[in-house]
Amino acid sequence: MARGLLISLLTGVLFSAVLFSTLTFTLFRSNLNSSNSNTSNTPDQPTAQGGFSPSEALKEANDVKLQAELKNLSTQMLLYYNEESRYPTSLEELASFSGNNIDISNIKYIRCSDHSAAYYSVSENYPGYMFNYEKVQPYSDQTPPVCN
Repeated sequence: MARGLLISLLTGVLFSAVLFSTLTFTLFRSNLNSSNSNTSNTPDQPTAQGGFSPSEALKEANDVKLQAELKNLSTQMLLYYNEESRYPTSLEELASFSGNNIDISNIKYIRCSDHSAAYYSVSENYPGYMFNYEKVQPYSDQTPPVCN
């Protein structure tokens, strides 16, 4: 159980650091570009120097958050496979195993066999990961992944 708690803590710290650095960079870039601009912009328009509008900055931050969550799941899947010699039957089983509070509201999981699985986000280009034994492959396509 201590191992699961340590994994959860490390995952949370990594996720927070990635999200914080992305938001800081995005806001810094947006502020820098808007201070160099002599044009008046409405709140949701990009600056003249190529900066981000608030909605673009929010979309970029959400994309980074999603990628961090998907990577976190990938790590937990591999840990599960190494301990159990199979992939979980559901994401709920994975969450129970790791002791981590996984947000699976927009994640779909496909268990093809004991040694093959995939999960993806129900969002643009269906980003996710495919697993075959201990081999992990990122996935992004116009259609969701399927079992081979």
